[in-house]
Amino acid sequence: LTRGKTTRVWRGFPIIYILMIFGIIPLLLLGLSSLFTQDSKGFTVLGSLLVVFIILVIIYIVYKWKRGGLKESIIEGFEARERKNQSIKALPDDMDYVKSEIVRLRDQTGLPEP
Repeated sequence: LTRGKTTRVWRGFPIIYILMIFGIIPLLLLGLSSLFTQDSKGFTVLGSLLVVFIILVIIYIVYKWKRGGLKESIIEGFEARERKNQSIKALPDDMDYVKSEIVRLRDQTGLPEP
């Protein structure tokens, strides 16, 4: 799934993508690299452990994406979110339609107003 197709599925994706790629990930990498520039063996060891942990997390995410159904569940979530947003946008028009149909049915059946 490319970024363009993902944007068609969920319109909020570009904002999240920009924040992650140009904000959060660079800040995390800057913080991680600063652990290695300190003159302390403790910070270097902490940085090394964090690098190993991050690599394991990336391997796990890639595995889940390829084999574990993560891709499908994310796409389903994006589609559900977009359907919900479209339903909320269409709600005022739908309510007007329902009200007009209720009035038409009352007029047709002769039921009194409540």
